Amino acid sequence: MEPSGSELQADILYNTLTQYNVLDKITVAAWVFTHAHSDHITAFTAFVNKYSQNVNIEQLVYNYPSDSDILKDPDMAKDQALSEGGIVYEQRKAIAEKLPNVKISTPYAGDLYKFANAELEFYLTPTDMFPVMCYQGNEFNTSSLIFKIKTEGQEILITGDS
Repeated sequence: MEPSGSELQADILYNTLTQYNVLDKITVAAWVFTHAHSDHITAFTAFVNKYSQNVNIEQLVYNYPSDSDILKDPDMAKDQALSEGGIVYEQRKAIAEKLPNVKISTPYAGDLYKFANAELEFYLTPTDMFPVMCYQGNEFNTSSLIFKIKTEGQEILITGDS
């Protein structure tokens, strides 16, 4: 059986982290999910299912819409995102089984997170947009986190798919 694209991405990510790792065990201070679309979360699920014993993931950061709001998106409903085999279901399952003690944080606009020499400042989250953003025009992408990463005098704006 051929590995899925997500499994291949997980392997590439693990190999890259291994190459640059200077610690005994690979440590990821925070894994941030901009939103719950397959191209943003399925590689994580494959990575955790395959490599969780070899990697220390300290924190997961996300702010997804509620389950009822997720199902308002026609694509997410059609793909049965919350049913067994669905992308959100499988992500939750991997976290519960493979990372039972991981810290999970839900950012809100104005929150500031600090990790080593980096800061993440959140500007917009799904919580700030509801109920206004009710998937007009099938745009689940509008539930993306928007935040800035600041490190070593540089600033990077992350917009997910907004």
